Amino acid sequence: TMMRLSFIFFFGVVSQVAAQCSTKENTNCVNFVKNGYCNNPGYTLAQKQATCGISCGLCTAAGVPVVAGQCAGDANANCASWAANGFCTNAAYSQAMIQSYCCKTCAAAPAFPTTDCAVLYEGASKEIAAPKGSYMVPIVNSAPLTKVFVKKGCKLTMITDFMLNTPATGSPFQPTADSFITLSGTATSTIGANGEVFLFDCTCL
Repeated sequence: TMMRLSFIFFFGVVSQVAAQCSTKENTNCVNFVKNGYCNNPGYTLAQKQATCGISCGLCTAAGVPVVAGQCAGDANANCASWAANGFCTNAAYSQAMIQSYCCKTCAAAPAFPTTDCAVLYEGASKEIAAPKGSYMVPIVNSAPLTKVFVKKGCKLTMITDFMLNTPATGSPFQPTADSFITLSGTATSTIGANGEVFLFDCTCL
């Protein structure tokens, strides 16, 4: 009887270990992560995977353990649209979490540029610096602006007229974390072809 009980206990432990990652996790994981649960040595890897595996970046959203340096493909069907909105480079998410959801899509994500305020992008890659303290700096670009990068705590304002009355679509840009922001509307206009002037300034707290 004792042997049978021991076997049942052992089998239960093995089964639990084999199923550490899952597609569900504790509803309090957001708070656990903020309080350092993921890096707390008082909990085993198995416990972290079972409790908050996805939030800690230890499991993919599909419930598969994350292996450092390996990518078996994106775990979420929305990765392309998320990447377009800056998910891959959003400092609000840990690198482990980003990899657990969209390792394939985010593998080619651009790195954050070096700046103390913001950067504007003309065309595919040309960078226009927007340092902290710039005030209504005029730019003349030959290709449409595509995106901007703004640091946390900073505000990028884009204006489309000399009288400073017409903000570009979406302006001002003031994200809660270092972020790339895809531009739209008048913020993407090709400036300079007809003598238009485009102005910007960048301030930080």
